[in-house]
Amino acid sequence: MAKIEHIREAALLVRCSTDKQDYERQLEDLRIISERFGLHVKEPEHIYGEYITGKDDTTKQDRLSIIRLRSAAERKEFDVVLISEVSRMSRDSVSGRVYVRQFCNLGIPVYFRDKMKWTMNPDTLEEDESFIKELGLYFDGAAEYLKSMKTQIASGRRASLRNNQLVIGHVPFGYKKRGGTDRRHKSELIIDEETAPIVREIFSLYIQEGESLKTVSLAISAKYKIKKTVSGIQQVLARPEYYTGRYTVYMSDPDNKKKPSEPFTLTFDPLIDQATFEAAKAKREDKKKHLQLHKGL
Repeated sequence: MAKIEHIREAALLVRCSTDKQDYERQLEDLRIISERFGLHVKEPEHIYGEYITGKDDTTKQDRLSIIRLRSAAERKEFDVVLISEVSRMSRDSVSGRVYVRQFCNLGIPVYFRDKMKWTMNPDTLEEDESFIKELGLYFDGAAEYLKSMKTQIASGRRASLRNNQLVIGHVPFGYKKRGGTDRRHKSELIIDEETAPIVREIFSLYIQEGESLKTVSLAISAKYKIKKTVSGIQQVLARPEYYTGRYTVYMSDPDNKKKPSEPFTLTFDPLIDQATFEAAKAKREDKKKHLQLHKGL
């Protein structure tokens, strides 16, 4: 791997969809490449990337790392860009091609470690037209792989949801996931013995005569040393799953965006009885009617 003449500054584009370990591995690989080429990387200024990134769509908005990288390239802050894999630049057919063309137009060669090729000769800045065409096919492949991966992930999530495991959505306050190493049960919802008493007390306090959302908020916040706003108290009182023991989440189909989201109902132990929930509901509705009537006057 020959050193590059008259080239000194390099930028690193890093992207991962899993965890920090993958991010650091990419950085280390690119640091080795930069040393072999005799390049200097100004860190952290010329490292561009995120741990977790979403889908590319240049017709809407580029991801932040691409925007920052392109802006710095326009300011001539570096001479070349190093990327570990084609898919790290983009997993979208259109976006990937656009990014390559933009950096070529700026006179910034891009090196892909997995292909061991430059988009432009780093010494003469002559474009490698053959490789640029190849990159288009690689972006197509990355897009197809991403689509397949999303389908597989969605299928796995559906199976888990049918097995009563909460793998999407938020855990209701008062519950927690079972945890552990058993994949068949670790995401099941069980009662959280630390926060469940707070839920029960919110209901028992509110249905008492003379109590209001405000007084319950103050009492709970003081007793449990947590911040429970009036809005937070109201959200707890409005959730029927606390007595039904049933929580429904909705999952969209990645292969058919027009298809209605599919509902999945999970079951778990309730925290209160129906009579308590209905009493709190009736009180909230009475107060709402009274407030509306007062405003009407």
